[in-house]
Amino acid sequence: MTDTAASAEPKVTVTAEFEVSAGKVWDVLSDFSNLSWVPPVHHVEFEGEGPGMLRRMYVTADSPGIVEQLESLDEENLTIVYSVRDNNPLPVENYVATMVITSTGPDSSRLDWACSFDPREGVSEEQAVNVVNGFYGALVSGMKGVLESS
Repeated sequence: MTDTAASAEPKVTVTAEFEVSAGKVWDVLSDFSNLSWVPPVHHVEFEGEGPGMLRRMYVTADSPGIVEQLESLDEENLTIVYSVRDNNPLPVENYVATMVITSTGPDSSRLDWACSFDPREGVSEEQAVNVVNGFYGALVSGMKGVLESS
């Protein structure tokens, strides 16, 4: 992660409404070792605890692990910041994402998920934004399925 990427304006922001409390969304997303809401994950490995911890997600048994780092966890403001450190499957680098959960009622909430990044060499910003938007759509769909069915 570079200082430039961390302070850059978000290039993609997705908002999702949930029919569950903000606390329930927070409980799932703030547990950086819980990826039950991520569609195709074969297995996950972890290193450390709390901010600074790393998780390696493997889509298949022999795929390279996507390495993400938990940058900050703010329980008071229901905010999570993480970065992708290595083997990003998206056509971007210097990826930093912020997830903010807001209560919209006793049994409803909103997630604002924004990220900044630099497109990889040979990829236009428009192409990178389109891919990230599609990826977020799949993740939000998986998240809604897990959160709203339990």
